[in-house]
Amino acid sequence: MQIGLIRQAKELFFKELKCEWRNRYALNGILVQLLSSIFICYLLFQQLSESVWIALFLLVVLFSTTNAIARSFSSESDGRMLYYHQLVHPLAVFISKAIINSIMALVVAILAWIMFEIFLGSFEGSGQIAALLLIFCLGTGLLLSAVSAISSKSKGGNLLMPVLSFPLMIPMLLICISALKKDSSKLVENIYPDILVLSLTVTVIGLLTGLLYRFIWQE
Repeated sequence: MQIGLIRQAKELFFKELKCEWRNRYALNGILVQLLSSIFICYLLFQQLSESVWIALFLLVVLFSTTNAIARSFSSESDGRMLYYHQLVHPLAVFISKAIINSIMALVVAILAWIMFEIFLGSFEGSGQIAALLLIFCLGTGLLLSAVSAISSKSKGGNLLMPVLSFPLMIPMLLICISALKKDSSKLVENIYPDILVLSLTVTVIGLLTGLLYRFIWQE
């Protein structure tokens, strides 16, 4: 069962990857939105304190990632989902989309970091920040994939996506803000406890979404 699930998730992942590459206009739109948001921040501020740098970075990443993942399940027609229902395990569909969405969130975060470094100055962080952002993007991909699946079942899916996702993102955002503040301080302070807490939070999100998606799939 597990081997079949992994194989199905792998095939669906490559299918999703090809679809995203074919729909490059959507990816280009996300890139334009990201660049426009950061350029507006540059025109308004030009020089930022580290706390404001952190706040703007997380906000830009959050809104850009939400817009990128919102269409994940809503772009699938009812006929295609019914076709999947007859062929594959429900978790295979969710795992493939969650992996794609996590990669997309990571790409958005990396591009946003580079653009912030170019336009708004550098953030002198340690190597632990890379691990923190990686886990944060994984959790973002999992959570927003689940919310996208829920919102796709309602008539007002585009409105429901941010309403559901932003409150659920608060715990992960608080952990990231705490870790980034510690890392940006002049005092040498270990952020591994924050990374551990964030990892546990993402694990809980993954388990809950895996259990709840079965009920969403049945709808």
